Amino acid sequence: MPMLRGFLVLVLFFILGESVRLLLALPVSGGVLGMVMVTATLMLRGRVSDQLAEASRGLISVLVLLISPGVVGVFFIADRFAGH
Repeated sequence: MPMLRGFLVLVLFFILGESVRLLLALPVSGGVLGMVMVTATLMLRGRVSDQLAEASRGLISVLVLLISPGVVGVFFIADRFAGH
């Protein structure tokens, strides 16, 4: 159950980041904004909760699966950016 709570916190920050991105029309990913907000929150609190730490450990183990689709996509469209 603690891992689920930590994952919920991460999802809420992702949604918050997406909301800020849409409201302010920023050219930055909502996930990036959410992670910046998580970092700022953790810096202000001065510690990481056990739930968030457990959820993060679970996601780190599958990080390659989260990054691979973007890397593969860039690999296949890299020739489009050659002239820029």
